Amino acid sequence: MKQTQSCSFETLWAGVTPISAKLTLPEEQTLCQALFEALPDAIAVVDSRGCIREINAELERLFGYEREELQGQLVEILLPERFRAIHSEHRRRYHAAPYRLKMSRRPDLYGQRRDGTEFPVDVHLAPIKTAEGILIISVIRDITTHKTAEAEIKEHAHRKAVIADLSQSALASTSLDGLMQNAVEQIAQSLDIEYAKILELLPDGQALQLKAGVGWKDGLVGNATVSAGLESQAGYTLLISKPSDESTLIAGEPVIVEDLRSETRFSGPPLLFEHGVVSGMSITIPGYARPYGVLGVHTRKHRVFTEDDAQFLRAVAHTLALAIERWQTEQALRESEMRARRLVEANIIGVMEGIDDRICNANQIFLDMLGYSREDLLAGKLRWPEITPPDYHALDEAARSQLLDHGAIAPFEKEFFRKNGSRVPILLCATVLERSPFTWIAFVVDLSDYKRMEDSLRRRAAELAEADRRKDEFLAMLAHELRNPLAPIRNAVHILHRLVPLLPESQRPLEMIERQTQHLARLVDDLLDVSRVTRGKINLHKLPVDVVALAARVVENHRPSASAHQHTVTSTLPPRPLYVEGDEVRLTQVLDNLLNNANKYTPEGGHIWLTVENGKHEALVSVRDSGIGIAEEDLPGVFDLFSQVDPGIDRARGGLGIGLSLVKRLVEMHGGYVEARSEGHGKGSEFIVHLPLLCATTGPGSVPEGTQPASEAPAPLRVLVVDDNYDAADSMALLVNLWGHETRVVHDGRCAVEMCLSYRPDIVLLDLGLPGMSGYEVARHLRNEYGDTMGLFALTGYGQAEDRERSAAAGFDHHLVKPIDPDTLKTLLASRNPPTT
Repeated sequence: MKQTQSCSFETLWAGVTPISAKLTLPEEQTLCQALFEALPDAIAVVDSRGCIREINAELERLFGYEREELQGQLVEILLPERFRAIHSEHRRRYHAAPYRLKMSRRPDLYGQRRDGTEFPVDVHLAPIKTAEGILIISVIRDITTHKTAEAEIKEHAHRKAVIADLSQSALASTSLDGLMQNAVEQIAQSLDIEYAKILELLPDGQALQLKAGVGWKDGLVGNATVSAGLESQAGYTLLISKPSDESTLIAGEPVIVEDLRSETRFSGPPLLFEHGVVSGMSITIPGYARPYGVLGVHTRKHRVFTEDDAQFLRAVAHTLALAIERWQTEQALRESEMRARRLVEANIIGVMEGIDDRICNANQIFLDMLGYSREDLLAGKLRWPEITPPDYHALDEAARSQLLDHGAIAPFEKEFFRKNGSRVPILLCATVLERSPFTWIAFVVDLSDYKRMEDSLRRRAAELAEADRRKDEFLAMLAHELRNPLAPIRNAVHILHRLVPLLPESQRPLEMIERQTQHLARLVDDLLDVSRVTRGKINLHKLPVDVVALAARVVENHRPSASAHQHTVTSTLPPRPLYVEGDEVRLTQVLDNLLNNANKYTPEGGHIWLTVENGKHEALVSVRDSGIGIAEEDLPGVFDLFSQVDPGIDRARGGLGIGLSLVKRLVEMHGGYVEARSEGHGKGSEFIVHLPLLCATTGPGSVPEGTQPASEAPAPLRVLVVDDNYDAADSMALLVNLWGHETRVVHDGRCAVEMCLSYRPDIVLLDLGLPGMSGYEVARHLRNEYGDTMGLFALTGYGQAEDRERSAAAGFDHHLVKPIDPDTLKTLLASRNPPTT
């Protein structure tokens, strides 16, 4: 639902009161009614009997009633049955002594729609004295979105608390069974499911035993087993959900089942079918030597588990894996010194034992990690403070305090000195064996490989950034290469229109060529723009812009292409300007794309409407058509990049699927938004752009005036055309000749410099990508030699902002992107010389 900024009824009324004092009674009533209907919140006016006297349009929409259905009804009709008696009593007390009451975000405050659905509301009440007595203004706001967000935040916080609690229990608990049972109970509550279980992989590897669970029939926990193969979801999980690195306890990806009844990846097991399970999710609990087992959650309802659910289960599995590993280690230590010795020397991870700050014993992997020999250890050369870099002393002190207070410390990263003075990054956790003397055991993982992996990822990120830069260069070059052949085509069409008497049969093909040339140029521009917008590389040059005048210009520009498709274009514009703060070029691009879209997807003989309205605090620009329409299921993704209508529906109309995505992003960069509407296939579509209005004091004087074309014929100019594309150069020269100017043509930078020396042109139309000497170099040379006596126009296929900045820095007066609009160039040439007299 769209979020709307709203203010109180009293605040709005206070603003209207000075105005209404100057109005006649009918005018004041009209103003009040307009204000009443325009407020973004639902409003009901209630009399002393509790009957609804009046409602606004938003209340009709929110509750689903027609105005006539509610007038005269008790206001309690808008509440669920369980609230009506208490609300009626509250209303009588309130009316006896009116005061402003805010029932804000109370969990028990709900409204009820006409169809019986309920939703949470936020209500403000205000009394108003009238000749008929006191009326109560009730302002009602739907806070469903707020409640949903609150619930998500609460759920996220609860899950983090569960992980923290399980992590703490994992470090301090002496009962693994108790820890597992606590875990499944908390998981079931957090995920709101009926069944949770932990299965332990039995020593033979053929079956898993139910070690802890919630919701299962009596007698199953501790006894029931399932297959460790493809005959069960748990067995399939063991095969699929593996950690990416088996030397760690980081759980892999979970296996998610949406409907067990149609599952084909595995069969069974009977345990789940007997309990009516429909959906579930399971994940391997990793172990160093082999997986401990499987953690699973299941429900009798159909449920699609989310990525947040999967992350939560993954975190619990990791915590359990750490707890199980710790418990197994401690159990081995308690059973016998020999078994503890074997564990220490197993060389799975680094293990060291110590008293206070002295390391008394360590396994070989730990010694190898630091480069010490066992003789060094026995000689007392390994003391904790001495092998710890000074910058980790404060962290060690905090860990020691935690170890003393809680008996264990969670894994944390630090560094040790190697014997040769270098550092080794490690992951360390420890637990207390005895408190007097203070004896501990610590487990250490060498993170060198992980750090190298991090470095590799950083390098990869840099490589990706470089690849992204090269992609930008490729797109710019592609645009350049596509625009170059478009330039002579467009020039040639313009020349033919001027020089050759055209038969009716040839007029239409020429118009088609011109339209398709313009269309291809727009596609190139959109492709580049959407790439730049996506990466935040477009800067808006914002000024006050009159949306009414802009829309009028865009509509007029589109009438020829609409006429070619026999479309009727109707524009409805307000009589006064509507000013927004925006980039006029980009806003024109927005309306261009919407009208192009309407033109493309409307069959011949259709109707296109453009409407501009004053939405009080925003300008509304609507582009509606009678075209092929959009299916309801396609509307949410209509603004996605490369999104198109069903290919089976008029796919021949083509398009890259980037125009609407660009529209959405550009509108949002202006602080607005765009929405799409359609009643379905064949029923047309409508796109509404919402742009925030500037304050009313902004006037037309704030808007820069456009360049006015000269009304008289300009004096002939000497024009030098420089382009290594012979067709582009020759067609451009011919076009300029038709306007009464004298031209010369050369095809490289050095020839251009030599020609300027002898020809002394007034204007140089200069391509940038020239062989030998680039257009930038030529421009700098000409500026140094001749100053401002020559007009320098860049004619290029490169149109990015950085290209324009570079051409301006080189001394160009104008940067024109191919294919160039002949009328624009003609106007610019005319502006260089006064008209003949």
